[in-house]
Amino acid sequence: MSPVSEVQQIVLNKSSEVPSSSSANLNSGQRQQLQQQLDTLQAEWNLRNKKLRRIQEALPIETNVAVKFQLQQQRHDEEAQLESLANELDKIEQILQ
Repeated sequence: MSPVSEVQQIVLNKSSEVPSSSSANLNSGQRQQLQQQLDTLQAEWNLRNKKLRRIQEALPIETNVAVKFQLQQQRHDEEAQLESLANELDKIEQILQ
């Protein structure tokens, strides 16, 4: 089993449990994997957020209708990805607490 799928399994198992002391049930390897996954997701969130800001800066000054449409689609996609990443980050943070 790959580390990512192990982390996803831990997240799935922990998110379905009662949120009392989920952190106490993690061994050090699981905690380390979750922390690495958290760091990776946070880095991806930061990059996508920067991309979204640049798209938002470009939209008002773009005059080509086709390019403007493409930017709007990219903005929508990035917003959805950011929301999904934020949800994953929240789940992992709750487990680690």
